Amino acid sequence: MLRVKAQLDQRGQTDPVPQIAPDRVFASIAAPANNTANFVPLLSPQARFPSVSTSLVMIDEQGLLHRADIDDVIHSPKGPVKGCGWKVTEEGKTIPLSGRAFDFVWWVRVAYLASSSSPVTITLGDTVVPTGTRSGLNDIYLRIEDSFEEITFSGLDKDTTLCIDKVRVGGTKLGAPL
Repeated sequence: MLRVKAQLDQRGQTDPVPQIAPDRVFASIAAPANNTANFVPLLSPQARFPSVSTSLVMIDEQGLLHRADIDDVIHSPKGPVKGCGWKVTEEGKTIPLSGRAFDFVWWVRVAYLASSSSPVTITLGDTVVPTGTRSGLNDIYLRIEDSFEEITFSGLDKDTTLCIDKVRVGGTKLGAPL
């Protein structure tokens, strides 16, 4: 746990995924207290555990931070606009997904290129998430507890364009070390 604390303190504000701690760190008999969202903020105030993030991380068995990756259970098809994928403007855009996500806790990764920073509203099923985009190549990670088969983007500022490369829906898994 000291390794996690040191990394969080050094890194600054960090958005970890809630995870069940290994038994050697926190006994499973103590569930649900063994979820990292319950005890990691006590180690470091830098850990936020939000439902919307631009940089999601996970903690491995040794207490090292990794980028979070999303299993590709459901995804968007290739977009119709060459060099852009799915083009989203102030009029908004609904992107179909490869299947229906049943009512469950899902993580969604939206990979995009934005012409400028802007507010944006993302809708999946009955869940409406007001958030924002940053200029350039970025990601938005969303924790969604709902059933859905498409994702809708709306509320962009005038003259802002998003090129959505890929939307992936699934569980989280360890990505590259930080």
